[in-house]
Amino acid sequence: MMYSSFEPAVYSASLWGVIRILLWIIFISYLLRMIARMSVNYAMNKTREELERQQRQATTPQPTKKNQAPVGEYVDYIEIKDDK
Repeated sequence: MMYSSFEPAVYSASLWGVIRILLWIIFISYLLRMIARMSVNYAMNKTREELERQQRQATTPQPTKKNQAPVGEYVDYIEIKDDK
């Protein structure tokens, strides 16, 4: 928008406009606080659940496999005596 040389480009603020801007700033700050509290609460609950799950998994004995293949063959060594 172009201004002619006779129109001033300065706007004056009304009291109601200033109050409305302040109310919006307060509303947005409370909204952000509420969102932050809810997200921190959610993150804490998820972290707690994950830690509890890991703790249960660590304390629960893992089932052992009964049909495991032998690791190696057992060799029985016999001592040979020298009759000298």
